[in-house]
Amino acid sequence: MKKYRVLEQHFGDRQYWAGETRELHELDAAALIEAGLIAEIDGEAEAAAKAAQEAEKAQGGDLLDKAEAGAPQNKGTGDGNA
Repeated sequence: MKKYRVLEQHFGDRQYWAGETRELHELDAAALIEAGLIAEIDGEAEAAAKAAQEAEKAQGGDLLDKAEAGAPQNKGTGDGNA
């Protein structure tokens, strides 16, 4: 059995979420690889996937902070003198 990185959420013997590792026989994995649901794990791909997840988390946090900080500046004072 080989280990694969889950690329897209799907249901197999249980629910698998993007970013998880799934262990399967190569023959069982072939259809999932073709469908783009999983990918083989190798050293470079593993590092790239991890870096992409961390970058996405960091970017998501920055976007949330910007949205929260910018919202009050775009609003009127509520006294009719917007």
